[in-house]
Amino acid sequence: ERRLRNGDLTIRNFIRQLAKSEFYKYHFFERVSQERSIELNIKHILGRAAIDQTEIQKNIELIYRNGFDAHIDSLIDSEEYDINFYLSQVFIYEFLHLFNFFNIFIFFIHLFINKLIFYKIFLYNFMKF
Repeated sequence: ERRLRNGDLTIRNFIRQLAKSEFYKYHFFERVSQERSIELNIKHILGRAAIDQTEIQKNIELIYRNGFDAHIDSLIDSEEYDINFYLSQVFIYEFLHLFNFFNIFIFFIHLFINKLIFYKIFLYNFMKF
């Protein structure tokens, strides 16, 4: 968390590290069915429910072939994640390096409004256990 505040870690990599942590794996992979795990991962990372059983099946196959970490990477590195969360931050994040604390505050308000409500959902569900 400190590395994120200091700018040493991107938001994308912060989310990646949280989702790959032993705590997250234990509570949202090992303690639930594989199907439920995938549903939760999609909800936590992409901020939406799984579209259909085909999407869940593809992710089950991915986990079987390449493991849990590859599944997390596929969600975070997806075009959907880029469109919904990452690309909208790039300009603003670079712009903020020129300004003070007030602008950083405005930046976080912008992120919240710009579909980053999933942080609240992700962290709420993450801290639930």
